[in-house]
Amino acid sequence: MSESIQSDKMRASINGLLESVELGNVFLDSFSAKLKRLAQPDDLALELAISYAVQSDRILYRFNVKCVLVGAPGSLREVETNESNRLEEAQSGVARKGPLLASVDLSLVCEYRTFEDFAPPKREVLEEFGDSVAIHVAYPYIREAISSMVMRLGFPALTIGFLADGKRTPTAVWGRRPT
Repeated sequence: MSESIQSDKMRASINGLLESVELGNVFLDSFSAKLKRLAQPDDLALELAISYAVQSDRILYRFNVKCVLVGAPGSLREVETNESNRLEEAQSGVARKGPLLASVDLSLVCEYRTFEDFAPPKREVLEEFGDSVAIHVAYPYIREAISSMVMRLGFPALTIGFLADGKRTPTAVWGRRPT
């Protein structure tokens, strides 16, 4: 089967699922932040994992997000050993280039209510729906939660860029510290 036929079938399946559900709720399931050290951030690393659960009257999409703020390599006055960097990287779970400044972890759930006579689609359709539809519903909430917490930790204002289709790592734009 050609790729265009497969993508046409997937698009039709996604459209069919969109006609079978409505967004019911979006909520934070868990949220935490840790400040390691306060310094000028250089980069943001973000990992996003999506899972779903189909129930009789709803489909739940869970977005587990791990975000770490890092400083520029060698930017801190304190002497950092390679061993401590490896340990911090292993604890944060996100690969990064500079020293760990802070981390934000959150779990956000999007609940889609199903209409009567709902027949759950195939796994591939549910996964594609999460990657192409549900993620774009959840993403503004994820961006706001991270941005808000970063400022509360004492860092400059942060604007997290948009997600390009098929990507789960946005760009980050640092603003000035609010006055």
